[in-house]
Amino acid sequence: MDKKDCDRLVMCFKVLRNLELLSQQAHWNVNGESFYQLHLMFERIYNLLHDFVDRYAENMRTQFILVPNSPKFLSDCKVQFPDTPNQTGKKYLELVHAANRMLAECATDCMDMCTKLGKAGIANMLQDLVETTGTIYFLVESQMGLTEQPE
Repeated sequence: MDKKDCDRLVMCFKVLRNLELLSQQAHWNVNGESFYQLHLMFERIYNLLHDFVDRYAENMRTQFILVPNSPKFLSDCKVQFPDTPNQTGKKYLELVHAANRMLAECATDCMDMCTKLGKAGIANMLQDLVETTGTIYFLVESQMGLTEQPE
């Protein structure tokens, strides 16, 4: 695995970690209509992602890739956070939706790369992560009215 490949894995980790932090912030600070429903949904999302943060970091260490976790390390990622934490559900849903789309794209890209490089353990973990982004899409889009709810 060359430096470019490692950098792609690191950037995907940054997106994952920032989405986890954003969904946790939304869980703590969401306000407005449907507060409690959104509060619980954002908690479910950050719990799903938290498991992957540790699993992803450990898989990166098997490739001798360092995994810093400082605000400075995470800051060059394009995941957007609100200017202030006190936001409506709609704003948090939009931000989480955009970050989840970014995560799905980079995880799919890294999964394909790892498959081609014969890194089955990391590729399998990334496949699980891609599937989790699908769950998050459904949760968020159903709250945004973009997905029909099953009866």
